[in-house]
Amino acid sequence: MNHINIKIRKKTAVADAGAVIVCGNSDYTVRFDFDDEWSGTGVKTARFTRENGGYTDVQFEGSEVAVPAISNTRMLYIGCYAGNIMTSTAAPVRAVPCCTDPAGQPEEPTPNVYAQLIERFDRQGRISIGSNGNWFFGSTDTGRPSRGERGEKGDKGDKGDPYGADYVCEAGTSGIWYYRKWASGRAECFGSIVCTGVSATEKWGSVYESASEYGGEAYPFAFAEPPLQMLYVEDAGAAYLIETQLNTQRHTAANTGKWYFWRPAESPGEVDVTVGICVFGRWKAD
Repeated sequence: MNHINIKIRKKTAVADAGAVIVCGNSDYTVRFDFDDEWSGTGVKTARFTRENGGYTDVQFEGSEVAVPAISNTRMLYIGCYAGNIMTSTAAPVRAVPCCTDPAGQPEEPTPNVYAQLIERFDRQGRISIGSNGNWFFGSTDTGRPSRGERGEKGDKGDKGDPYGADYVCEAGTSGIWYYRKWASGRAECFGSIVCTGVSATEKWGSVYESASEYGGEAYPFAFAEPPLQMLYVEDAGAAYLIETQLNTQRHTAANTGKWYFWRPAESPGEVDVTVGICVFGRWKAD
């Protein structure tokens, strides 16, 4: 490896007397001798400028950097810069032609500084927060905390919406029912009952009522209190309305209660009526 020594004092770069490179070679290294002004600069960038104004930037740490292969120049100007921002003058170094100069040096394009940074980060690892709370660069603990010290516990806030963080804690089927229970205590169940042999032969005022009561289906679980219940005709062989009970036969916390069917005209023929049931309530008290 061939070395070119460059001393930098008060931002002025000076190469050793007689320093020279032969074009077309990639085995040269610049050894910088920095003054104290450059201490702690970390990553630095060497700039190699050709006599036509073209240049190549190469990042390095420490004091040595490889010289990129150059061609078709008789003078190379070498300087350095770092941080935000420290620069030096460029030290002139004589370049002599090589046998490939007349045809031009088939150099691969040198990656720009950004590409070199990305490559450096990929080699050293990504930035992350470790289990101790410090910033890590790859597997290296930087010793710098990612956050300040934990402060004192604040006052307790207002009670939030009980349904805001609610979730279904149980769901399933039981008999005619599909049901769901929430952690907050809400519950719902849905089902259908097929009432067979329905006829309207009992005159009740200006309408006709079924002779029999229907329903009386137990819920899949007992509610904490009588829930909201809605009945509706899903399917029927004739037009029927549902008459719910307001006495001891009405629905309870555990049962649908019973109901009659009625219609405005007498209907002695028996049909099947499917009744849909929706129930909403609480399976546990607040």
